[in-house]
Amino acid sequence: MKTNIIISALILSLFAMTVKLEAQPQTKEEWQSNLQQAISQRDNLKNQVAVLEKEVTDLRQRDASLAAELKKSQDKLYALLGRSEKQAKEFVQLLDQIDSRLNNLSKLSDVDLHAQSAEVDSLRALIIRTEARPLALIPENMGRLQSQKQRVDGLLASLAPSNKEHLTYIVGTWKHDRDCLWNIAAKPKIYANPFLWPKIWEDNRGQIKNPDIIYKGQRLSIPLKAPLTAQETRLERSYRKHRSIAANHS
Repeated sequence: MKTNIIISALILSLFAMTVKLEAQPQTKEEWQSNLQQAISQRDNLKNQVAVLEKEVTDLRQRDASLAAELKKSQDKLYALLGRSEKQAKEFVQLLDQIDSRLNNLSKLSDVDLHAQSAEVDSLRALIIRTEARPLALIPENMGRLQSQKQRVDGLLASLAPSNKEHLTYIVGTWKHDRDCLWNIAAKPKIYANPFLWPKIWEDNRGQIKNPDIIYKGQRLSIPLKAPLTAQETRLERSYRKHRSIAANHS
């Protein structure tokens, strides 16, 4: 592109000189002298154009050679990873799809994003699975995946309640709301994960003695979304053991 601009400028310069010669009245001697200068400058410009054209040809040949070397290197890399060029292209297409899904989620309002929290969780799980694939070892792919993980973690952070906020959930009826700790934890605006129900029980043990029994109108404190703690895991195991014993005696 730069070389083409230079050639165009040289041609315009030659044209301008020709117009100048034709526009000004001159004596025969002046005209012949100016003509010789114009011819000399024209020849110089032609030589410069020829040099530039050769440089363009050399650069194109070099570019083609580098492209061929890059192709050989990529093929060797794919072979080391046990993958084909087709699989490598499909991997890049997968990364493009992840970027597209992230872009769509990033455009949502906070309310709409909460409604799509399951999609955010699903997308992060996909990124983690993709990181484990051999083609993720290619630096360019690795860089994209790291960037994607940062973006999805940012979305998850925006879904998590602020430490300054105290979320409260008011229990509805089973008939209309199907409210139980399992279903409450599964709600998109709570955890979007029913298996985190022990967190709600642990945080409200003062008013929930039996996690199977909650009442309409109860105001439940909802802790921050996070993996189950050791205490919450022990509570869940104790609950399941109690349920198992009760079932065997019934």
